[in-house]
Amino acid sequence: MNDSVSFPSEGRPMADEAAQAAKNLAREMQSWKSIELRTRESFTRQTEIPDPNGVPAGRLSYHYIEKATGERYFEEAFREPTETISRYYCDGQKCADWWEPTPDYPQADRVRIKKEFGIEKRFQNHFCPVPLSKFYRGPLPLYKALEAAKWLGRETRLDRECDAFLLTRGDERRLVYVLDRETSIPLTVRQYADDAAVTADQPSYIWNATSLETIEGHPFPMKSEMISYSRSNPKTVDENREFIVESLKFNQEYPKTTFWPTIGPETRVTDAIKKTVSHVKPAPFTNDQTATTTEPLRVADSMTTDSMLGPAITGSGIILLVVCLVLWWRRQ
Repeated sequence: MNDSVSFPSEGRPMADEAAQAAKNLAREMQSWKSIELRTRESFTRQTEIPDPNGVPAGRLSYHYIEKATGERYFEEAFREPTETISRYYCDGQKCADWWEPTPDYPQADRVRIKKEFGIEKRFQNHFCPVPLSKFYRGPLPLYKALEAAKWLGRETRLDRECDAFLLTRGDERRLVYVLDRETSIPLTVRQYADDAAVTADQPSYIWNATSLETIEGHPFPMKSEMISYSRSNPKTVDENREFIVESLKFNQEYPKTTFWPTIGPETRVTDAIKKTVSHVKPAPFTNDQTATTTEPLRVADSMTTDSMLGPAITGSGIILLVVCLVLWWRRQ
């Protein structure tokens, strides 16, 4: 892989390069009536883990579906060192989180109904697996974010000519997106703590596509890797990650039931919109029916949406959530 970098000392405001990249990427992403991908991820820590809930290595798998009309489904499964599954749903108007039974709730799965998808409210990002997440800057599609980009110059990735653009996140971190000049697909993303780190070229992490393939007429980075660096020593590798897209489909049709959890007789349902906690009646339930509930437990109006997470996750569930959040935040 012959990669080269051209890094001018100062970028310039949005120019023809950014406008063309935004046009190319918008045309590509807006052609997706739906996108479905199954991916796997492996990670290895290279430095000591200060977090007692951290693990030195692991393997995960993801299944993600998104429709242009707003419906979404995301399954996130830890395969090693433990086997745990979380699922996230959105029917286009409201969303739901599902957690599998744990030692605290061995006989019951749990559902939390809310307005936002997954953990997007907390992190202000588009919650989806790598590499699709690299098509976004925060919650915005990358083609919209390019309106505020600075063009840094030309680079070469995978023997392809690319354009590099500098973007600033709301928390002031700097992100450099290196986009294939022909397709505007992201092939590299580098994150920097501040302007000084950009000048010194000391990134917090580097995500690199290691392949660019055409699937069903759409270019996509099917294999990629990410290197994260230590905060205390920016030259020390902290973690290595590898991402592989095992299957990719575009413009498929899905039944409505794909985008909402099946709520069974023992399901504990926390509704952050209606502010209720309830169990479903032990009666037959089909995907075409609306479940009825027994007398719900009304939650105090003073409770916030985030504070309602407590009834849904306790004990080992909290540990799982913490690990999920840390891993997801690291790879954004």
